[in-house]
Amino acid sequence: MTMNPAIYSKLPYSPLKDFIPISMIGDFPLILVVSASLPVKSVKELIEYARANPAAVNYSASAAPFQLAAGALQPEDRNEVRVHPLQEQRRLGRTR
Repeated sequence: MTMNPAIYSKLPYSPLKDFIPISMIGDFPLILVVSASLPVKSVKELIEYARANPAAVNYSASAAPFQLAAGALQPEDRNEVRVHPLQEQRRLGRTR
């Protein structure tokens, strides 16, 4: 429901007008972490670094919502930051 308006330009319903919340069944935080070797201390600095060094910045996400959130940090006019799905990272032995 919350992701579809960001993905699709036209929907047959309005998430805000056609539905009402009756209960929250869960939530989860999104956290952004970077390698300690990266010379950044904030999201703003990370975006500036990625713009200046697009070939040096990659990210991994475990599911589509996280990939969309990470993609929101990338400039619309450039597609240089590469995504490496978590399953691929596991296959390469880069994560547990």
